[in-house]
Amino acid sequence: MEQYELTPNKNAYVKWPLIQYFILTGIVFGIPILITLIGGTFLPFLLFISIGLFLLWALITSFVVISLNARFKKERYLFFGEKIECKSGGIISDAETELMMKNVTHVKIVRPWLENKFFGTGSIHIQSAGSGGTEAHIKHIDNPEKFYGWIQKLLKQNGFSLTQKELLREEKPNPLGVFFETIGSVVGFGFFALYVLLEPALDMISKGGTMNIGVLLLMLAILLIVGVPVTLIAIFRYLDLKNRTYKVFSDMVTYNEGFLNKHDAFIPVENVSDAETTQNIIDRIFSLYDVKVSCQGAGQEILFKNLKNGKEMAASIDKLVSNKKVLVAKKEEAENKTVSTTKNVAEKTNSAVKAKFDTTFTGEFKPSIKRAMIGLLSFAPLAIIIFPLLPIYIIGLIVRAITLSVTTYHVKKESIEYDYKLLRAVTTEFTNDRITRATVKRNPFDYWMKTATVEFWSIGSGSNIKYQYIPQEIVPQLLAKIGVQPTDVSYEVKPKYSVFTSMARNPLAPLFFFALFFGGIFATIWSVWFAAVPILLVLFTLANIIWSVIVYKRAYLRCTGEGVESFIGIIFKTWDYALYDNIKGIRTKKYLASKKGMISFNVAGESIQTTQKGQQVTTNNEIHMPYIPEIQNKDELFDTIFT
Repeated sequence: MEQYELTPNKNAYVKWPLIQYFILTGIVFGIPILITLIGGTFLPFLLFISIGLFLLWALITSFVVISLNARFKKERYLFFGEKIECKSGGIISDAETELMMKNVTHVKIVRPWLENKFFGTGSIHIQSAGSGGTEAHIKHIDNPEKFYGWIQKLLKQNGFSLTQKELLREEKPNPLGVFFETIGSVVGFGFFALYVLLEPALDMISKGGTMNIGVLLLMLAILLIVGVPVTLIAIFRYLDLKNRTYKVFSDMVTYNEGFLNKHDAFIPVENVSDAETTQNIIDRIFSLYDVKVSCQGAGQEILFKNLKNGKEMAASIDKLVSNKKVLVAKKEEAENKTVSTTKNVAEKTNSAVKAKFDTTFTGEFKPSIKRAMIGLLSFAPLAIIIFPLLPIYIIGLIVRAITLSVTTYHVKKESIEYDYKLLRAVTTEFTNDRITRATVKRNPFDYWMKTATVEFWSIGSGSNIKYQYIPQEIVPQLLAKIGVQPTDVSYEVKPKYSVFTSMARNPLAPLFFFALFFGGIFATIWSVWFAAVPILLVLFTLANIIWSVIVYKRAYLRCTGEGVESFIGIIFKTWDYALYDNIKGIRTKKYLASKKGMISFNVAGESIQTTQKGQQVTTNNEIHMPYIPEIQNKDELFDTIFT
């Protein structure tokens, strides 16, 4: 296909934002300037403030105008047969986003009410799979509906079906659920605003003030100022949520949203990962569900809210997913990333043994509450010694027992499911062929109770499913569900730990050690008790060295017929499994002045973690093994093994 170039509509891209800007700044700057001009007839210095405000507005306006025009000149969209390139930039910057068509997971057309009414324009947003996803924003274009349909044709040329021949299910949000969501999100804010604004007047009345006509008019004015906007927002919010339609076709999922601002979107089934349902307290009372559809790539999730038949809709989507071929490229170049020491391996696994996913083993399991309590009871002496912690500890025991009692693990023929029902209900399901990694963990309590914990990662979910405290005897059968079978080991490498290599891995550690060691000795001038610092430091270092020697002597990294397996641990043991087809790349890191280093397998299925500041970040899903000898040859060696 020949290259096709598209540019935004200048009126919608430049003039419309300027109109909104002038309205906003007319209020923010215009009112103070007018007040200071009037006041300047009585107080001359206010005229200087007025001039200063005007000059500030003029400076900001000049920057906004220049910036918008510069961005418009650089904004263009190039369409090729297999990819889209979006070029953009600012006054002194340039940017380019490249999106592969076969990685597309979600396409949405947005038609803002006023913009579409005045200029006939809209925007199209395209998401793709990958680490947090790549997005192409085609903004303020003419005839957006035409290009929305054209993009569907491009996707068909790249292997997607998108025929919409057979409608399997159609759902609309339940009015009752929409009502409660509107009340919770909008009216709650209105009551808070009323309280903040009316509190001084109410406080004055409570202290013996009189309710004169002035106070009454002020309270009525506040009620109108807050009540009218909140009521309008609540009405528009309700209509927006209510006027939504979700459809499941045999080869795509579509939804239509919006009351004034219209949103239409489709999700190709080929790149859908799975669907799960959640419920809050209100949802459980009225038997409503929120359905979360996960696409390939972390953070690619679309939420369908307040559905009466949410369970059935999620089941319909999962059934379609299980019968469709994934189009997303599981290789590094598909994510627009290059790492100098990374070798693409996913496309080289043709000669590897084809993984077989077991569909015979099924069952329903509950986490062992006895095993969980034994682990928690080991902290009882500490809670008793630190007595204020005892009530918190007892509450923690009760909450933990209740949480586990309402948790159920379902093992189905072609999927695994996590089900939790208490104040809120959460159901998460991963299909077998989309699970990319499994981690098995055991500790002494598990060996005593014959249990284990297994974590599963899946493409697109952004989170994992954890089967806690399940019988150890079913772990091999669970691994067989995702294609991990007992096979011969074709290659094994074991880490070789040494004190020198440890220092090469952490060059700052020796400096930190000697600073504390000699600092403690020097501090004995003031008190002999500081001698404990170097003594404890030496004992801790020796214990760490002995521990590391034993741990890494038993650790291993293996290549089997289907994939990679790693093990590490003495008391707390961890096994990791990943199929070759799910490994996107190999990364090696050589330690300073050493032939040893760390090898990492980048596995599909990134996770989303919340930081202490509440921000969500996407982290790679990797299997690591440090202290690997002859590290400079290992990436090519594993690359050869995978082929």
